[in-house]
Amino acid sequence: MRAFTSYISNPDYGWDRVCEEFFDSHPAQVFFAWNTAPHVQEYDGRPAKRPYMREELQALLDHADAEVERVSNAGTKGWQAAYRDATMMKVAYGLRTAVQRVAAPADRRLRGNPHAREFGKFGVCKVR
Repeated sequence: MRAFTSYISNPDYGWDRVCEEFFDSHPAQVFFAWNTAPHVQEYDGRPAKRPYMREELQALLDHADAEVERVSNAGTKGWQAAYRDATMMKVAYGLRTAVQRVAAPADRRLRGNPHAREFGKFGVCKVR
């Protein structure tokens, strides 16, 4: 959030003028070292439900590749299924990250915020 508010409040990017036009006010930096807690962990949510760390994801995909090789070297059936599974894991993860980067505009909706009625329909951006 600090990086976003630094960007949006920097006059070099022109958002101050756009906000003045739409809201009769300009954005300001509200996050500072004295009023924010430092991140001491990579993920702040519930430990049971968190995204993979890079090392974990790499280990998972490496294991899937090793399983293809193991089954293939064993001389038994199943290497094609193992290869398919490893490939689908990579494709699924790749699609997931691509979709997150370019969420369709239909998935983003502007709504009013009852705590900031002065911003009208620009008070909250809901992302599906």
